[in-house]
Amino acid sequence: MLKTAYTYTIAARLAAVGPVCLALRELAQEAGLSPEIQMAVELAVCEAINNAIVHALKDHHSAAVEIEIVIEAGRLEVFVREHGREIPAGVIANIDESNLDPGLDCDVASLATSGRGLHMIDALCSEWNYHSAKGVNTFSLYF
Repeated sequence: MLKTAYTYTIAARLAAVGPVCLALRELAQEAGLSPEIQMAVELAVCEAINNAIVHALKDHHSAAVEIEIVIEAGRLEVFVREHGREIPAGVIANIDESNLDPGLDCDVASLATSGRGLHMIDALCSEWNYHSAKGVNTFSLYF
């Protein structure tokens, strides 16, 4: 299979994320990835796009998010780009899987409703990175 690239641009609205994530799952299948990895692609990329909309672009109502997908046999690369606020360096540096398990005796109602997105991305991708330069923030996700 030759390397193929697709680019989607969506409005920075959560309602626009679902169709892109469904298309990603189909592209992951086309790349020959297992059903488990197809689901990981869908979840991780949806989380990256949601983070861009909710955090980086929260005050930019007319903004857009660009999603570039590169597929080849057995591999999928996704690049999520936007022109909003960048993630503070300390947030990226402090991803620690050990603080994700609240234990069996936790009160579910007391758990934070946000703050796990980067942990999810870290757990679901074979590799990922985040880069901000010249006003463009890019999540690069590899499966």
